[in-house]
Amino acid sequence: MKVYAKLNTSEQLIDGSTGDSLPFDGYIKMLSQRPADGDWHAKLDGLWHKGDPAIEDAFISEQMRVIADELLKHDDDDDSAIATRAAWIEYRKALRKWRFEQNINYPDPSFRPIQPQ
Repeated sequence: MKVYAKLNTSEQLIDGSTGDSLPFDGYIKMLSQRPADGDWHAKLDGLWHKGDPAIEDAFISEQMRVIADELLKHDDDDDSAIATRAAWIEYRKALRKWRFEQNINYPDPSFRPIQPQ
């Protein structure tokens, strides 16, 4: 029995046929069926990973707003700025990398980049 899943979703197809072709564009061959418990999403490595991409995308959008505000504080020499300008820029880069489909840990929130303090 073969298991296919649509990348970055919890959608799976179980196929009992013997052919090796993928059922639809955007599907990948999985190493196992999706676990029954929790929120699992298919990744390029053929494994199921925990997390919800919609929640992580919302988290990233909110963090980008925080970063923009902190960078403006640095531009204005505001004493309430947290961390350094360089730390916020590195955090912004890390969030962008976090979102890529090739990141096999996305969208598991336990692997999120850490916000500067």
